[in-house]
Amino acid sequence: MLNRLARASRGIHHQISTPLIINQTRFYSNSPSYPKNVIEQKVIEILTKHDNIKTTPTGTSHLVKDLGLDSLDSAEIIHEVENEFVLEINDDVAFQLQSVPQIVEFVYKETHHH
Repeated sequence: MLNRLARASRGIHHQISTPLIINQTRFYSNSPSYPKNVIEQKVIEILTKHDNIKTTPTGTSHLVKDLGLDSLDSAEIIHEVENEFVLEINDDVAFQLQSVPQIVEFVYKETHHH
């Protein structure tokens, strides 16, 4: 009888299903590093795409004085910079980033791992 059961069970395969768990983690330390001229170009591209820009941004533009952005616009720009360069920028630091050169310098330092 055991032989019959053993032969009968040979064709049966049991599949155990385990749930697939995916953890989505953003590793900020793995940011790619770029030369300053590339960072500047990308920041200017981000600014150019923004709806409330009053003049063409340059490598020396101040977000408020030259481009006419308010604090909400500036926060949106910083958010776009975070996404572009895979960074997380502290709110206190973000508030201080008021010009293209300041943003470029910050991104450069953060992406060239000390």
